[in-house]
Amino acid sequence: SGEGTIEELLWIAWERSGLAKTWHELALGRGVTADEADRNLDGIVALFTAAKRFVERRPDASPATFLTEVLDADVPEDTLSPRSGDDAVLITTPSGVVGLEFDTVVVAGLQEGTWPNLRLRGSLLAPQELVRIVTGVESNAIDERRQVLGDELRMFALAISRARQHLVVAAVLSEEYAGSPFLGLVPTSARQIDATRVRPLSLRGLVGELRRELVQEAAPDAASSLAALAAESVPGANPDEWHGLLPISSIGPLFEGQRVPVSPSVLEKLIESPLDWFLERMAGSDAGLHAKVGTIVHAAMETAADSSVEAIWAVIESRWNELLFDAPWLAENQRRIVRRFAEAISEYLGEFERDNKVLVGAESHFVLEVGEADLRGTIDRVERSADGAVVIVDLKTGSPVTSPAKIEAHPQLGAYQLAYAEGLLDEALESLGEHRGEGAKLLFVKQGVRGRKFREGIQVQFTAEQLESFRVRVRDAAMLIAAAEFAGKAELEDWGRGDTSRLKLHRVRAVSSD
Repeated sequence: SGEGTIEELLWIAWERSGLAKTWHELALGRGVTADEADRNLDGIVALFTAAKRFVERRPDASPATFLTEVLDADVPEDTLSPRSGDDAVLITTPSGVVGLEFDTVVVAGLQEGTWPNLRLRGSLLAPQELVRIVTGVESNAIDERRQVLGDELRMFALAISRARQHLVVAAVLSEEYAGSPFLGLVPTSARQIDATRVRPLSLRGLVGELRRELVQEAAPDAASSLAALAAESVPGANPDEWHGLLPISSIGPLFEGQRVPVSPSVLEKLIESPLDWFLERMAGSDAGLHAKVGTIVHAAMETAADSSVEAIWAVIESRWNELLFDAPWLAENQRRIVRRFAEAISEYLGEFERDNKVLVGAESHFVLEVGEADLRGTIDRVERSADGAVVIVDLKTGSPVTSPAKIEAHPQLGAYQLAYAEGLLDEALESLGEHRGEGAKLLFVKQGVRGRKFREGIQVQFTAEQLESFRVRVRDAAMLIAAAEFAGKAELEDWGRGDTSRLKLHRVRAVSSD
């Protein structure tokens, strides 16, 4: 490669990539994938053209020089785009067409305040004053704005006079934009075209426009046009492909004749909106940055070499590249936030050690049968005090929950207490002697309270009645999960319920629905 040119190196890379046949086959198809393959092949052709031109101009330059110039270029080379003589479109100012004529001329931007532009020229150096002094014309006798209007009118006349056959004048008319007074010079006999009703110039756009007209206006022309496009196998033209016309694949329950998996984290969402639970479960949702940060912080708390801030931060730093940020400043801001998490965790673990508590288990998985449900969960920490009191801890990196009522009804803590009451933790606790339940708590590390960098939300030990009430809650959730239909609000607020845009998308009715 030390003696090869950039053109030769690119050919070697291209042949070894094996993409030529794949992209060629995709480009022969239809749809988004074909369009993308076309763009990829165009880009490859442009790259090879630029490399060939580079070698011709600078045969002794290294391939690295070419790559540097291409990557540092603000705009691509003009000559990469094919140039045409007769079929080219000239974009210019009125002054640029002096002495030229064209079959078709489009005069665009005829907006009030834009053309004519009555802003006075030469207001800084006033060159027109010099001309008037030389010609002996009095400045007081001249209307400056009238002069400017005359110049603008001459430019307009020059522009429209360049057309041999067709002249198009264009303007935007809306509440925000008004047309130019020059539109009044256009003969009333000229044909007016509403650009909003012009057919799209792509097959995908045309099919969409025709489908809209057919559904909303029952237009016979749209139906016949779609039939013609469907006969040519244009994607989306055949009604058999339309969303909402296919039969429902299944109307049976989601779970039938089998145990229903229930996660403690979904109990609250299920009660609030079974529909949203179903959409997020079946349609999928992105875990998001905060969830990924939480996973790393959880791991740091349990795998750090000791309870110092630096040891916890070292674990977080080792996995920081797993996070993706849209901008460096976002990454830096998140780094400062997570650093505070590490400090709060370090302070909590320091108190844990000073109180001579024992960590019984971390990230402990459990499965508990409750009626037809399998309650499945993962306990962050099980801690035992010297007097045998067992507390289950759930680490949270989000905003603290301060309402006692919400903490008392917290489903994850309730599930952990039920797991302890059913003896699922006895095996791990057996070697430590006698023990008793002391409830569960949420450990918040985002905000502290009373001089501490962390905050705790304590759920007291459940009574037998509270445990049975929670079992009923789990059984009710299992019935909702196993159902054939899921109820929910038809309209959603913009905030406060998961990935709102995704949830709204699945509420959009089919164009063919009643």
